[in-house]
Amino acid sequence: MVGADDLAALILLPILSIGLAIEARRALAPATLVIACLWLAILVHGVVMGVVASLQFLGQVDLPTEMWQYVKRIAFFYAAFALASRSTQTIAPAFKAITAVLLVAALIGILQIGSGGLSETLSSVYMRSDAQLERLVDRALETRRTYGVAGHPVAWGGFCMFMAAMALPFVLVRRRYRREPGPGWRAAFSVLLALATLNLLFSVSRVALVAFLFVLVLKGGLELFVRQGGLSAFIKWLAWVGGTLAVALYFALDRLALLAFRFMALADQAGGGRVDQVASGLSLIDSGATLLTGVGNAVQRLQGVSHGVEVEPVYLLVNYGLVGTLCRYGLLLSVAAIAIRATRSSDEWSSAAGMAALLALGGYAVFSLGYFFFQELYVGMVPWLLFGMVTGLHQLGWSEKCPVRSSPSADYAELAGRA
Repeated sequence: MVGADDLAALILLPILSIGLAIEARRALAPATLVIACLWLAILVHGVVMGVVASLQFLGQVDLPTEMWQYVKRIAFFYAAFALASRSTQTIAPAFKAITAVLLVAALIGILQIGSGGLSETLSSVYMRSDAQLERLVDRALETRRTYGVAGHPVAWGGFCMFMAAMALPFVLVRRRYRREPGPGWRAAFSVLLALATLNLLFSVSRVALVAFLFVLVLKGGLELFVRQGGLSAFIKWLAWVGGTLAVALYFALDRLALLAFRFMALADQAGGGRVDQVASGLSLIDSGATLLTGVGNAVQRLQGVSHGVEVEPVYLLVNYGLVGTLCRYGLLLSVAAIAIRATRSSDEWSSAAGMAALLALGGYAVFSLGYFFFQELYVGMVPWLLFGMVTGLHQLGWSEKCPVRSSPSADYAELAGRA
């Protein structure tokens, strides 16, 4: 089935290709080049080794169709990069646009919580399978697990964590950042955070809750040590976290009880089905060559776990080996290094984009221990808009500090000036 993200990528790819041809002589920051090389390595390695591995292990060529997900991520990443690398004035409207989309998604998730025609209609639109719809609609409110626009409760919980990461940079910030975004948008970010928290509780995803709590802790650390908000910022953050937990205990006690039950069940099962998935996946790595390059997605799904190992570091290792796994996490670390610098910016929106990217990267690093991030089908594109935006900001700052010749006419003009 072709989705809106597929169509958007098909439109963006030729536009970006034309833009690349026009800007071929534009000087790029070292970090920008590293990220571009990592994207290229991920694509080439994934396609070539997917074909070779399927031929070797299955005796037939099975195209690595999952690599289309990476092509889409590249399209979204570089669309945001192209926008942000032009001017810091583009950051505010882009950040607001993403927030507005997230608010709509959060409202759709809230409307699924109740019962009735509207809830069932929305649920049927975003379901991944009939079984998902039945488990949502036919359950009592006390045990219901919503899936929002993601079609899966765990994926939805992870996306709610990302919503919180987008909202948190404008919650309890230093006074010098209070000129923007204005009281209306500050309220919108607060509402988004509240809706994201409520949606996460109704997704009843254990790994998403742990990732969300990690994001809250990381937010406090960034305010204290990176933005240098001091003791007052830490006390405000601590009071806010305490208040949030108190409200959650009062209004969503049944959700927390269900989550506690699921955590106890996980402990009783000694890790649950994911332990078996990990064992099944790792059993396919039987040589140094497969450890280095992986066995490919087709082989893993046919001979291992049909839907993929939900512990994503293991999934990536089995699929793409050490080479592919290191490229993917190297990409995330490169974006994180850039985001730290953006977080220190005196520009409110640049700082917010950097912090949101760091929170999202940290949250997804935890979340991927229990579900997919790189391979998420339905709500996996939006975070890459943010990561591309932050990378574009870095390129813009580097270009302003390191102006270079960008065209033959500029070369001629400089020579004429020397003459």
